Amino acid sequence: MEVENVFTITSLDQLVVLEINERVHDILYKASNDIEITEIDIETLKIDSLTLGLIEDNGPFRVIASNLIAKINYILDNIEMEEDEDICGCGCEEEY
Repeated sequence: MEVENVFTITSLDQLVVLEINERVHDILYKASNDIEITEIDIETLKIDSLTLGLIEDNGPFRVIASNLIAKINYILDNIEMEEDEDICGCGCEEEY
């Protein structure tokens, strides 16, 4: 006998949070497995962060959205730090 897992999305906020959560975890997977994070990934995360900011303030998904924004900011900060480490400190912008 097979049990079917049924999950019903009840609001647009819930759909947005679920979709962005999946993308954030995909990026975290890439980062932890040394898979290249593309410029498209980075720009998508920036847009996702802005989108999450629009989640209803008193809604049930606001806490989840806030946590995802924090994860996105952490990822973007780490990507920016890695990019800075790849550039020579003398100002010539040559990679090591």
